[in-house]
Order: sequence, then C-alpha cells, then structure tokens
Amino acid sequence: MKLTKEMFHDWVDDDDMEFDDELIIEHDPEISSRSIADSILSNQDKLEKLHALDLSKVIRFTGTMNGDQHEEHNDIINILVKILVDK
Repeated sequence: MKLTKEMFHDWVDDDDMEFDDELIIEHDPEISSRSIADSILSNQDKLEKLHALDLSKVIRFTGTMNGDQHEEHNDIINILVKILVDK
C-alpha cells in the first residue's frame, strides 16, 4: 500500500499548523484503518533497518560505463545514501 498526499484531506505545507488526533484519509472502502496503520509501522521498521546499514563499507566501482551493472550498483548506493542522509 502506498499513501499519497492526495489521499489526505486538506494537506497543507504549514509547519505551524496544529493537527488533531484524527487522521482522515480517502481510500478504497476495502482498506481498513488497521491495514493502513500496519503499513505505516512496517515501513517504519524497514526504514530503521536501512538506517542501521553502514554504507561506508559498500564497495563502489570506478571506471564504470553507461548502463553497465557496476554503474547501476553505484546509482543504487547513491540513492540509499540520499534517503538516509538524515540519520
């Protein structure tokens, strides 16, 4: 399951906005609140495992050529580093 901003009512990019304790999401009627919460918690667990990785020990390949597997490997590592930069 993937939640998007469009699913939330009145999504505002306002840091000073106070939120109540009710999360209102438009979704398929067959999706339960519990499955949404399970999905969020599962993603949180996965992110914590990613944060535990020491990417400084991952070998990066030099002299790669466009489209080769080594370049793809380096690109994936770079994406992970960007995701985890806010450790």
